[in-house]
Amino acid sequence: NIRKLFQNRADQKYTTHEVSSILKIFDKNLKKLVLSILNDLKKEGFLHELQRGTFILNDNYKNTFVGTVDATSKGAAYIIVDGLDEDIYVRPEYVQNALNGDIVEVEIRRKTKNRIEGAVVRIIERKTLQFVGTL
Repeated sequence: NIRKLFQNRADQKYTTHEVSSILKIFDKNLKKLVLSILNDLKKEGFLHELQRGTFILNDNYKNTFVGTVDATSKGAAYIIVDGLDEDIYVRPEYVQNALNGDIVEVEIRRKTKNRIEGAVVRIIERKTLQFVGTL
């Protein structure tokens, strides 16, 4: 995983060639894909390009946020974060049993033109502690 490579050694700079070698990618087309991913991570603000083709983790990048769950009927959720212009979408498989109104920590996984996607890392506070039902 390219993100983990940079996060594990935050002060280390890597060229596109070095990243490909570490990941044992030697195919020409896959190397182009690595460069494309590095450029996407730069656009996202995760990486900083020191010089052409040399990248380092951006010190100012914030990847986790705390917000309130707004659950959907299909099992997905939107995390409402104060100070962010748009909500963070979380797919059903990444909701981690968080329920509507819970306060959670969410990690951003991907930014697209249309939305920010993330995954719930942990539930900080439950809105509802008692439930009525039959087991």
